[in-house]
Amino acid sequence: MQWKIEVGYKPTATDAMGEGIKKDIEDLGISGVDDVETIDMYMIDGDVLESDVESICENLLTDRVTQVYAYKGSLVGQDDPGAWVVEVTYKHGVTDTVGDSAIKGIKDMGINTQVPRNLIGHITSIQGYAELLYDGGVDQLSTEQQEILEIIIRNSERLFAKLREVDIAAQGELYWLRQRVAQLEQANSKLPKLTTFE
Repeated sequence: MQWKIEVGYKPTATDAMGEGIKKDIEDLGISGVDDVETIDMYMIDGDVLESDVESICENLLTDRVTQVYAYKGSLVGQDDPGAWVVEVTYKHGVTDTVGDSAIKGIKDMGINTQVPRNLIGHITSIQGYAELLYDGGVDQLSTEQQEILEIIIRNSERLFAKLREVDIAAQGELYWLRQRVAQLEQANSKLPKLTTFE
């Protein structure tokens, strides 16, 4: 599944990049631009739970004091439905360093976006169909076709076993990380509360 996450600034926060772009537009001699708002967009592919997307938004991609996020709906045009929207993306082949950092952060959170869980189901279907063909579920197969089906069945069994290993390892790592977070939260709750003065 693909998740589209938008991160923008709260109305009370300063959007320095937006202000800079507005100034650049004015420097080009273009008038009539009242405001420029910037929104960062992240596309996350994989079998990621909605609760994990929420955690990624809150703990990795946004500054809770100055920013807001949306992964259901959009932040675009909320204040002015008639505003122009310009999307800027990297050309194919250009390194997206922010995206690479986000991927590393997501992995550090213990969230795996690489192997979709439904991939195991797809491999099981391929394996079952190959076995059906091999066992005579269709007309007579040539020797060469039977050999190819044997290879498909054997390789799908190997891949299925590897995916189970990866899934078990990921679940174990996730369990360990959740335990560690719980320990840290418990230790944090024992710290004295700081008083702030305004």
